Amino acid sequence: MRNCLKCGEVVPNRVIIKEKTYNLQRRKFCFKCSPFKKHNTRQLHISKEKSIFSFDYKDLTPSQRKIVNKKYYEQCLKKRRDKRKKQLVLRYGGECSKCGYNNNLSNLCFHHKDPSTKLFEINAHSIASKPMIKLIKEADKCELLCFHCHNDLHYSYGLTWKEWDI
Repeated sequence: MRNCLKCGEVVPNRVIIKEKTYNLQRRKFCFKCSPFKKHNTRQLHISKEKSIFSFDYKDLTPSQRKIVNKKYYEQCLKKRRDKRKKQLVLRYGGECSKCGYNNNLSNLCFHHKDPSTKLFEINAHSIASKPMIKLIKEADKCELLCFHCHNDLHYSYGLTWKEWDI
């Protein structure tokens, strides 16, 4: 027997209801907190203080939702993206493979050596949303460059900007 995660009351392992025995070994809550056979799947053991949203998101106006989404982005997604990018950059040398630049993390990017093998771009969105295993497999096909060297590869056309015919 164990205790209810919400109120702490003892939850039995088995119970007999209407001459039928039910196994309750996986039950997390007592019958007061979660009535029997009501399929109560709410996470009653998680308090509102631990959640980012201490209110019902559905009841917000569109302008309030924008503010909440911005806070969520700043508090969660941006930190996750920055942490994962730092892990990827450190895994692949921590500096530009051409010039050695290593000052600003946001100025480092992954350049696909063979574009035909590219499954997706390694950008801010993919770093935050894709599993780390897929990111590592895709980064194995790349070289780490700073934006200056990356742009030189893609847009120089073998000419200086003064020689461009625009």
